[in-house]
Amino acid sequence: MASKRAKSRVYKFAAIEFEQGLHKVYAFAMPGREIAQIAEITRIGKEGKKLVGFQRREIQAHVRQIAEYLNKGPNLFPNAIILAVGPAVKFQKVRGRETGVAKPGYLHIPFYADGERVAWIVDGQQRSIALSRSTTKDDLMVPVVAFVANSLDVQRQQFILVNRAKPLPGQLINELLPETDDVFLPKDLAANRIPSQLCALLHTNSRSPFHNRISRKSETAPKRELINDTSVITMIRERINHPNEVVQTGDQIEVQVLNINKEKQEISLGMKQVQPNPWDKVAERYPPGTVISGVVRNLTNYGAFIEIEEGIDGLLHVSDMSWVRKVAHPSEVVAKGDRVTCVVLNVDQDRKRIALGLKQMNNDPWEGDIPGRYRPGETKKGKVTKLTNFGVFVELEPGLEGLLHISELADHKVESPEDVVKVGQSL
Repeated sequence: MASKRAKSRVYKFAAIEFEQGLHKVYAFAMPGREIAQIAEITRIGKEGKKLVGFQRREIQAHVRQIAEYLNKGPNLFPNAIILAVGPAVKFQKVRGRETGVAKPGYLHIPFYADGERVAWIVDGQQRSIALSRSTTKDDLMVPVVAFVANSLDVQRQQFILVNRAKPLPGQLINELLPETDDVFLPKDLAANRIPSQLCALLHTNSRSPFHNRISRKSETAPKRELINDTSVITMIRERINHPNEVVQTGDQIEVQVLNINKEKQEISLGMKQVQPNPWDKVAERYPPGTVISGVVRNLTNYGAFIEIEEGIDGLLHVSDMSWVRKVAHPSEVVAKGDRVTCVVLNVDQDRKRIALGLKQMNNDPWEGDIPGRYRPGETKKGKVTKLTNFGVFVELEPGLEGLLHISELADHKVESPEDVVKVGQSL
């Protein structure tokens, strides 16, 4: 007769039991840092040709973010951990009022001396790891939902179903952040809160050049072209650096008192207000026609921002990148970090804007030799570079493209250009 396995401990939790189909389900709460002790993470792998486990690898950055949030405590952590449990887990019903659906009682989860577990994490492995590594002194109680499924097939099925949920759209998060307290937000979201607030102001302020021009999840998009809010927030965030790049603890600095809030007992100070404003004499230093060399700091749908000097950026609009190409996105011409040479087209010192031109560094070929080299009726060879719903763009020579309209592709009606030509095809 086989000997019984030695149990080093039995965990006992107040729980309720109910049924879903043929499966018994339990709901209870337990100290978050103990989840990793009672439940196993079965990572996907191979034993010979056999597939074992189902969990993905630990995502260290995600675990670190959760742990940092937990360490700020006390905090709210209502996300339930989902476990699959084997038949060794027992439910002890207690006397009490039953709802007819849920039964109150105690759930007994054994932990064997050899380290083998009888519970497996189906959803929440990153959270359970972070909970076990949290340095907070409080034993944070977290909700747990467990279902009886000793079969690996059922565990994998539930793992797939739970984890195929679509993540929140970035634009929804962008719009919610300004209305959220950032004290307990993860670092990556907290860093986006102020840029998101500024983005909202740019969109709603009637004096803003972006007024009603930024896409918002809560609004029905108008027919005219909108600017992606993520691009605006990224641009703003990259201009907000960490204070330790300017000052250090113990430094003696000169500041200006901006505001005093007696109710909150807060004094707002400004450092840049006592320093020369780099925009004060921009119009004198960079009059139109000045050739500048700068580094591409950021790309948006409508152009590239070029750092001319510390604190001064100019906008190189897509329409000012090439005389002969229709540039759909600035990444077709420049990349972040590139050093480019441009000419100043216009300076609006009051609105802190400098317009730059790249194509203006050369003469306009449309006023030069292009009309002389390409005459109506001539036959030319070229290569298809881009398909659109109204036609195709054909490269006639390096840097020079012509539009072949959809109505000129064939004698019969063409529904889509790709029915006739392909990108890369010579014509």
